[in-house]
Amino acid sequence: MSIIVKYVQLADYLTKYTPAKGYLYRLNPLTKLAVVIANIVLGVYLSSPGFSFLAMLGVFAATFTFVAAGGFSFSELIRRQWSLLVIFFGLIFLANTLLGKTAFNPNLKLTVIYQVVGFNRVWLTLSYQGLNDGVSATLFYASIFIAIVALVRTTRISDLAYSLQSLGLPFSISLIFTITIRSVSLVSGKLVTIYNAQRSRGFELEKGWGADRIRNIATIFRPLVTQLLRTAYDMSIIFQSRGLDFSSKKRTRLREVPHRPVDYAVISVCLAASVVLIALVPPAFYG
Repeated sequence: MSIIVKYVQLADYLTKYTPAKGYLYRLNPLTKLAVVIANIVLGVYLSSPGFSFLAMLGVFAATFTFVAAGGFSFSELIRRQWSLLVIFFGLIFLANTLLGKTAFNPNLKLTVIYQVVGFNRVWLTLSYQGLNDGVSATLFYASIFIAIVALVRTTRISDLAYSLQSLGLPFSISLIFTITIRSVSLVSGKLVTIYNAQRSRGFELEKGWGADRIRNIATIFRPLVTQLLRTAYDMSIIFQSRGLDFSSKKRTRLREVPHRPVDYAVISVCLAASVVLIALVPPAFYG
């Protein structure tokens, strides 16, 4: 199967809500959003050059434990898409190890492991500091990936949109956000249908190079764009027939999303951890 189709199917899997048992599924969407924000804030700070990778390892371990204990399992994702995950995080590791800020900072004293030298210049430098930064960056992106996937896979998109509206997000933007997330499954289904239909006619997407490969991709995406435009038109007719009014300020909802004591506890821990670590743990830059 084409790598493009695999990535689209991966996006469909990552954005599809699947109900299950566990406290993570009962948390308020804003609580899980707070966990994502805390991961981003702490990750940006602790993955910067100068921190040991053990700092990000602690954040990653805490996030993984929180998600796993909440009833969400990554076993199916790893089983189905392990190769794509290895490629994605492997590229992040190599890029930050060999091409990160540490490798090209002349003011840092590096402990060199290996250098690629040619034509009287150094092309690549592998150092212990670079390896530390590569591991830290990989753990940073892995931690955010876990938090975001757990947020989307354990939360009804309508509940998340409603919670964002309670913070003051306009309904029009909330509706666009909801439609965007739900359209991932729609696009994935149509793409797979078109791809299989073209293959039944003898079409090979991976055949050829350069211009031939571009034409092959266009053979898939032309009917896909046509169908998506038709679907968008149908959706606009449906909205009009149901009397959708963006100017209405008073909106009611059958399903409420309450805040429980555990929500306040999780948000407090995220806030306290972010403030304490940033305030009390200064960066120790290499040098």
